[in-house]
Amino acid sequence: MFKEISVWRPMANGSLLRYRILESVETGRFRVQSADFYVSNDLKRMQEHEQQFMDLLLWQDSDFESFDSMEEAIKHHDNEFDNNWS
Repeated sequence: MFKEISVWRPMANGSLLRYRILESVETGRFRVQSADFYVSNDLKRMQEHEQQFMDLLLWQDSDFESFDSMEEAIKHHDNEFDNNWS
């Protein structure tokens, strides 16, 4: 079982980046399931993000890499995808 947590990061171009983090109820450890960009008034894109999140969640590998904190999970995700947001 997982708990979903959203962490939002404002971007310099006016968009928002949403990290969708899963916390294992059993272990208390974290992983970033996805990171999506949002811009104002883009309902179609928002719906696509929701569908993608559900698809990924349904195919969730129970043996995924997890971290002790949300911050560590976000840092790992950014490094994995070569994102330099700071």
